[in-house]
Amino acid sequence: DIRPKEEIEEWTKKDPIARFERFLETEKGIEKAALDAIRTEAGREVQKAHAFARESSYPSQEELHDYVFAK
Repeated sequence: DIRPKEEIEEWTKKDPIARFERFLETEKGIEKAALDAIRTEAGREVQKAHAFARESSYPSQEELHDYVFAK
């Protein structure tokens, strides 16, 4: 690994997504099952977007700089 295990563990504790989930559970009373369902759906969306990207053709040279705002 590039980073020491201790450093990874320390930053894992600071994971903003995990911290937000704990906040939603403890402060807002959202059930773990609801958070799990959200996580599952988000994972599906990511997989779908990844599949779309992998199946899409590469842009032509003329399109390479479209939608790039810093050249």
